[in-house]
Amino acid sequence: HTTRRAMHQLILLAPSWPWSPPPPPPPPPPAAFSETLLPAILTLLALYAVWVALTAHKQYSASHWGSPLLLAAIDAFCRFCGGLAGLTLSLEFDHDGVAKSHPDPRVDRQRTHLFVASPHGAFPLAQIGLGLYRFRRAPELLDGFLIAGASVLFWVPLLREFMLFGGVRSPAKADLLRFLRGGTSVGVNPGGNYEMTMSDHAQEQVFAQKKLGFVRLALETGTPLLPMYGFGENQVFTCYPKPLQAWRLWLVRRWRLGAPLFTGRFGLPFVPLPAARRHHVTVVVGRPVEVGPARASPTDAEIDALFKRYCDELARLFEAHAARLLPPAVAARGLRIERVGHGLQRHVSQVRRRQSFTDLDPARCSSSAGRCDEDA
Repeated sequence: HTTRRAMHQLILLAPSWPWSPPPPPPPPPPAAFSETLLPAILTLLALYAVWVALTAHKQYSASHWGSPLLLAAIDAFCRFCGGLAGLTLSLEFDHDGVAKSHPDPRVDRQRTHLFVASPHGAFPLAQIGLGLYRFRRAPELLDGFLIAGASVLFWVPLLREFMLFGGVRSPAKADLLRFLRGGTSVGVNPGGNYEMTMSDHAQEQVFAQKKLGFVRLALETGTPLLPMYGFGENQVFTCYPKPLQAWRLWLVRRWRLGAPLFTGRFGLPFVPLPAARRHHVTVVVGRPVEVGPARASPTDAEIDALFKRYCDELARLFEAHAARLLPPAVAARGLRIERVGHGLQRHVSQVRRRQSFTDLDPARCSSSAGRCDEDA
């Protein structure tokens, strides 16, 4: 009887033999985006908003911001990225047509200067991306100077910090007057968004705003103008100044937005020349243009006279170095200096073919003749 019962139980268990554990419960559904990444993103945005609020006063400060170690690290990173794209930059000083590595003796290092940098370029990748921290840390440039930048730059995350650490400050006239009267040198671009929109890689051109604000600043503070020209800045990208020009200039006038049309490598914007075609930009600093004592309300005649002397110095600077530092076809077309609303002011068409210079980089010069190697 016992054996019969045991066999009966085995027969009942046979369909489920061998025994296996029950299946595990199904996994819970994945958490929604609002429960995972969204809180983290909102937290970061809130922290960054607090950071912006705590550092908002920096764009109005006359003092530099950032430790020397941090500035050196950013400068090295910018030069590394520029090297990957084949883009380099150097700084020279004009001595009556001769380029040297130190300022002209007429530049008084104890005085405040208003640096006038041209051209703006479609996107000033060389002078801003590579030159911003180079100029910020340059003892030969009066131990650095502040730069007036577009207000929209201070609303772009990370770019804001890059500009502030590099010495870019508010472009408001009241702030620039305060900087200059307080003994801090300032750099400006007289063409601004208009020159940015009209950039042309085949034609060197400089624009000045209708009211000549930079000239008024110099006269009201008694600060000499110091022209700077970036030879090769316009050739970093391929620019298209004609298409949609009227509409893009409307954006400049109505919204104060630069609207250039340009392309880089493979026809893509914001990609400079390929490394196989290494491109060098040379910033040449000219002689100071004296303005005399400060005037509370300069007259139109005084403004026009100073602007003419600035154009004379800029033309001299271009004539002395264009043939050496620009592509031959571009140098042959000369430099156009225009005032918005007043048309062409000067067309510099004559350029010198060669210029001797001393104590510059031996790799770019012939040590035996002391002259620049045009191929280099």
